[in-house]
Amino acid sequence: MSTETISADLPVTIDDLPAERQRWAAAAIFAALAMASLDTAIANIALPAIAAVLHAKPADVIWG
Repeated sequence: MSTETISADLPVTIDDLPAERQRWAAAAIFAALAMASLDTAIANIALPAIAAVLHAKPADVIWG
């Protein structure tokens, strides 16, 4: 059984996670989604240049 203490001056939600921690968790998830989307966009923009340098067909670069 857990004996976790929660500060009385922070609002607590139904799942017993303080609101401040919920905001940090949401920010972390949104940041991870943004980085994953940015990474995908960068890779898709770079694929034609990679194919040109390697003298490969675009289909080969996508699957390689």
